[in-house]
Amino acid sequence: MRSIYKLTNSSSSLSVIPASLLRAQFIHLTDDVLAFLVGVWLSEEDAWLRRTALSHAFAFIAAHEATENIIDFQTVLPALLVALGDPDRGVRHQASECVRLLARLSKARQASGVYAFDTIYEKSSSEIPT
Repeated sequence: MRSIYKLTNSSSSLSVIPASLLRAQFIHLTDDVLAFLVGVWLSEEDAWLRRTALSHAFAFIAAHEATENIIDFQTVLPALLVALGDPDRGVRHQASECVRLLARLSKARQASGVYAFDTIYEKSSSEIPT
């Protein structure tokens, strides 16, 4: 998946094919797209791709601003804090934009849930029925 993301975002010209592949990838990932993007900006060596992943993450989070059900994105905050320490200024800027957006969302309305909480933090073994 990451290689497709990298390929579709490395095209030097705006083309319909990379855009269509990227859209298809995001549709396939559905709500997991943000977790995927976190993985990209935390592990990618190319600063441009880290900035792009953060930009896509911003768009994903911003899309939730217009919905009735506000999601708490606290689970991605640690990854954003890592990005704020990135050596690339553009990555730091994109991360700060995401943090500002999260702050604005947290003040808007009561969240109806936490993004990917069970997936990221997993339930402890004591909570799993035997």
